[in-house]
Amino acid sequence: MASEVVIAWPQGERRYPLPTSYTYREMGTIKRITGLRAGEIEDALMAVDTEVIVCIALIAAERAGEQVDIDRLEDLDFGAIRVEVEDEGPTNAAPTDADESAGGDQETPTPTTPAPGGTPA
Repeated sequence: MASEVVIAWPQGERRYPLPTSYTYREMGTIKRITGLRAGEIEDALMAVDTEVIVCIALIAAERAGEQVDIDRLEDLDFGAIRVEVEDEGPTNAAPTDADESAGGDQETPTPTTPAPGGTPA
């Protein structure tokens, strides 16, 4: 599974590649809407900041060639927008000798945003 932004529109679910970098224009959009600076976005995602999630969904949809009104995104039920991050394997296991010789440090995956009802997906 690739990392994706999933939007559950009333007419059906759409999946978009999760942006891994942003243009200055996109960062400006995120700052205007959320007030967050670039270095604050990851922490906001980990805290399930809904405005950041809406902005990332907006950017992902626009990159896919869709014109999305931010008001439509903001009017969706909480949990209708999810960020699904590709699982790179277990991260809580103790490193093996092979892991350590190969550089062993693994990045902890970002959790998904809550599904409808407020529980993590």
